[in-house]
Amino acid sequence: MPSTVRQEALIIKEESPFSVCRLVLACDDVPNLGWACWPLPHAAASASSVAAVRLEAFAVRRFTPFETGARRALRTLVRDLSTRLRELRTGERRSYRHSSAGESGDEELTCPADSCAPWPEPESRKMAKIADPRARTLVTVPSSSPSELPKSAFMLVLTGTRFGELFRLPPGRPVQIGRGEEVEIQLDDEGISRVHCSVEARGAEAIVRDLGSHNGTYVGGERITEKVLVDGDRVQIGSGTTFKLAYADEVEVNYQRRLAEIALRDPLTGVYNRRHFGERLTSEFAAAQRYKRPLALVMLDVDHLSRVNEGHGRPAGDEVLRGIAQVLQGLVRGADVVARVGGDEFAVLLRETELEGAQRMAERLRKKVEQLRTKHEGREIAVTATFGIAVESSGQSREGEEPRDLVARAERVLERLKELGVNRIGN
Repeated sequence: MPSTVRQEALIIKEESPFSVCRLVLACDDVPNLGWACWPLPHAAASASSVAAVRLEAFAVRRFTPFETGARRALRTLVRDLSTRLRELRTGERRSYRHSSAGESGDEELTCPADSCAPWPEPESRKMAKIADPRARTLVTVPSSSPSELPKSAFMLVLTGTRFGELFRLPPGRPVQIGRGEEVEIQLDDEGISRVHCSVEARGAEAIVRDLGSHNGTYVGGERITEKVLVDGDRVQIGSGTTFKLAYADEVEVNYQRRLAEIALRDPLTGVYNRRHFGERLTSEFAAAQRYKRPLALVMLDVDHLSRVNEGHGRPAGDEVLRGIAQVLQGLVRGADVVARVGGDEFAVLLRETELEGAQRMAERLRKKVEQLRTKHEGREIAVTATFGIAVESSGQSREGEEPRDLVARAERVLERLKELGVNRIGN
């Protein structure tokens, strides 16, 4: 009686962002075989998963001492899987079942009985024995391919103080860009006018218009008044800001934003990191000197954080730092810069702020930190902070002074205050 190689039902189920394939074969009259399963590698439902199925099937065949009939059955299974995966890649999302001519709904392929020997179990693979002959193989595929996700127009900042940030462009409405507070996308780099240009998304294109800026708007190195942009076109404004038009779906947007967070943010507190603070300080300092406007730097040192770490553990100290970062972000303006610049040090850049305004802000921050209670393992932890202020006043810039000199002045104030006590502000 001929031995039967049976290809069981294959169900395509949409539920996972990854495709997990298992190859299931049965050889009814081969002693000690039963049902054999090999998990295929994780792969997206794409050409890579087709290749994975083919490679796995041919690898299985190398361990198969069958003659022509069984090998033909394997080739049939590979071809069938490949066909379905190709259909999935074109966006079709269906459930398939292979039906046989019999009542059971299984397709049967036969080979001569004398040519079918026992199938040896490879030592490098452990076959799962499945008692139920009605067992089925599940192949999960993404609920939608990337090409099916809707794409929107974005402006991606490539260079400048807001490097890595994405701004969504609503369709059919111009979005103004500049350094003034009245525009929707604020890019306060050197050479950018208060209302510099606008970008309007229109389907697969966008229109960029110069709005009478002093230094101009450039596309491909050419100064323009109005220009049609397509996906990938770059626009330069000011002396160091470049952005490009990008059409992206939500997956790409989330990926880009995550990359920007990693590059710009302190992983513990979520405020800007020391490197980005240095870049923003350089840019803000240059703008303050160029346009004769004030710039204030407030640096704060958490008092006796080491005692919190020693008495409550390092996780408690981390919670304190996160709480202080939230206080700082909650009180400053959106255009100001908050950064963690040391283990227990933070810096706040206050744009267009003279000494009096910086003192008021520092006092507000000091009181909020003093009132802060951090809960950790059922206990409340209270801390204070000391604040040092340095200001680059409008029209009174110190000749030859650099951004690092502003930081050095604020740090000297902090050191002097620490000698006098804690929980203070000074300049």
